[in-house]
Amino acid sequence: MTIIEEGQQRLTFDDTWQVVKFDEHVQHKTRAVSLQGEVEPGKRVSTRAVDIVAVRKGQLYLIELKDFRLAPGVNRHRWLNEGCGLRVEVPAKVRDTVATLVGALRHSDCDDLRPMARALLGEGKLKVALLLETGYAPNPNARNPNERQFAKLMMNEMKERLCFLDVRPLVLDQTNLTQFLPGLTVTNLPGATLSP
Repeated sequence: MTIIEEGQQRLTFDDTWQVVKFDEHVQHKTRAVSLQGEVEPGKRVSTRAVDIVAVRKGQLYLIELKDFRLAPGVNRHRWLNEGCGLRVEVPAKVRDTVATLVGALRHSDCDDLRPMARALLGEGKLKVALLLETGYAPNPNARNPNERQFAKLMMNEMKERLCFLDVRPLVLDQTNLTQFLPGLTVTNLPGATLSP
């Protein structure tokens, strides 16, 4: 079993998963970030990473977590607006993570990433999961009925942006993630939701 805490959430992966907290891994933190800088005056480029890379039964999953429940109004534009926000941010993180995983095969201190890199190069379809908690319902712990429609639109736009990888993006929350990510449970840490 692997447990990862990110923000106000605890992710528990059962033993069918191999998991790495990727945005804290040496391959991202020291090597991939070396690509950051200015390409022209005033035009900066940065290297991004998804939160978690994982393999389950030979299938590679790139997992990004966003929990907007504590500041829903501040973050509303990041997931509602077409052509910006998470619809651009997550595919950019996926692109950079894929490149960094390929590079991991060339370094001897990245043995923990080899199963993920090999799965990336294999025949299985890459899955990208955005675990998104929004808090836009009248009751902060309930679901807004429009969220599923927004999630579907976001998945379609991310799929278009990631067409070079032929991925199946998923936008999930705690109510539906076990259907798509069996063996993973997410629990809230204290203070994860607004008081009713």
